[in-house]
Amino acid sequence: MAKTRSTSSSSQRRDKRSGSSGGEKKPRWYKQIWDVYKVTHEVFPLIWLWLAGAMVLFIAIGLGLGLFAWKGHAVYMTVLGLMVGLVADMFLLMNRGEKAAYRRIEDQPGAATAAIGQIRRGWSFESEPVAADQRTRSFIFRGVGRPGIVLVTDGPEGARLNKLITDERRKVSRVAPEIPITVLHCGKGEGQIKLEKLSRHIKHLPRKISKAELGVVENRMKSLGA
Repeated sequence: MAKTRSTSSSSQRRDKRSGSSGGEKKPRWYKQIWDVYKVTHEVFPLIWLWLAGAMVLFIAIGLGLGLFAWKGHAVYMTVLGLMVGLVADMFLLMNRGEKAAYRRIEDQPGAATAAIGQIRRGWSFESEPVAADQRTRSFIFRGVGRPGIVLVTDGPEGARLNKLITDERRKVSRVAPEIPITVLHCGKGEGQIKLEKLSRHIKHLPRKISKAELGVVENRMKSLGA
């Protein structure tokens, strides 16, 4: 009986060890940073120069302060400058990495979903396009927030896209006639908003409706569906 218990307990320990080792391991933080750097370098080949320049700048500032402003603390201030330089490099890499990721997909149909997916607080966007034209690969995404109803277009401008916008405006106005509608064109052309700036642009739209109205409009938009 004791032998059976010991055998079962040892097998359970082996199962736990095998289960923990068999699971997918999370990538190391330095591996993630390296992946971001590789993606960024494809779009911004001089990113290494910007990172090195920022690092040298802050080290030089720290060394200068240690030699002239706080004499006798050159080593301490240099190390501090190094640490600040690392933080600056991380911020710069993350900022450029985000832009690089957007630029890699900005010419793909439906790329606006990448920017819209970054918008969380205060906004409600449909998970799927509310209108689409398969021939021109044009899409319209609809969101509701304090600025009202926002229609984001993704695709080449033309008669087909204009018809999609007109039809969507008419459909929305039937259930929420008093709510302002804003149309934003995502793209690289004149008068369009670049993909990397789309989420920021939407977040900074002026507020035009109250929180109470927002809840009512969200329910009405859900009734329309996608």
